[in-house]
Amino acid sequence: MILGLLAIGTLALASIDMWFTKRRVLKYGAVVELNPGLKRDAELGQLDVALLRRILLPNIAGIALLVFFGWQTPLAIFFGVRATIAYFQFVGLSLEKKFDELLKKPGA
Repeated sequence: MILGLLAIGTLALASIDMWFTKRRVLKYGAVVELNPGLKRDAELGQLDVALLRRILLPNIAGIALLVFFGWQTPLAIFFGVRATIAYFQFVGLSLEKKFDELLKKPGA
């Protein structure tokens, strides 16, 4: 039961990361991406493929491996890492909004 919830939660958090990453790369360009593989693929115009290859598929593989072996503690750690990344994405979103507000102010 817990293993399934952790797997679903981890996959959901990876999907959130994908959504934020896609949004940010489309808005500001590939230069804002820290993942070098994703950045390179996005610069080649293959953003959706890059998101699948560099975020979703590795997460699915890791989750599947941990669930297959029934390793609850490593999956919980993986969930925590994904939750932290999602938190940083939300913080980045708030910083983007402040940055956009500064750019819209007269005299800026």
